[in-house]
Amino acid sequence: MKRLLLIASVISLASAAVAWLSISSSIEDQLKNACSAVLADRLRSPSTLQVRAWSELLRRPATELEYVGLPPDRSFYGEKYWPQMHDVYETSQFLYRSAHPDIILLVIDYDAQNAFGAPVRAMAECSYFVHGKDDPSLISEPIVRIDGMTALEWSTDQLVRSMQTR
Repeated sequence: MKRLLLIASVISLASAAVAWLSISSSIEDQLKNACSAVLADRLRSPSTLQVRAWSELLRRPATELEYVGLPPDRSFYGEKYWPQMHDVYETSQFLYRSAHPDIILLVIDYDAQNAFGAPVRAMAECSYFVHGKDDPSLISEPIVRIDGMTALEWSTDQLVRSMQTR
């Protein structure tokens, strides 16, 4: 009887490990696809993107700073937009404290060409926040972060920077 119980436990543990590995592998594949697409969109010559290597997938609890970011700067947004940005910040804090998300990280080592055609070698950190269930179908380009910014945040940042130089 003990032997049968031991065999059943081993089989159960092995099937759980196989299920976790298949989920982990599909999460990694989905994340790599989304990260590559978002990174390519940021390059001056997206067709030249060549991923040299990916780091090992790392999953850990997210810090509040990673999830929420820094408080909005009143002088940057002005009195007109600061209240809305502050509300977004407080909502993000609430979500972080109630959900306690994990963060999945991958580092991309890549080659590409700059606007002048010169080769560039660089690294970028790709991250994705997990809220509970590991579902690879939830990973998508709009919510994946490259170096801490989603595609929308990066585009907004580029627009603001271009307006500041004028």
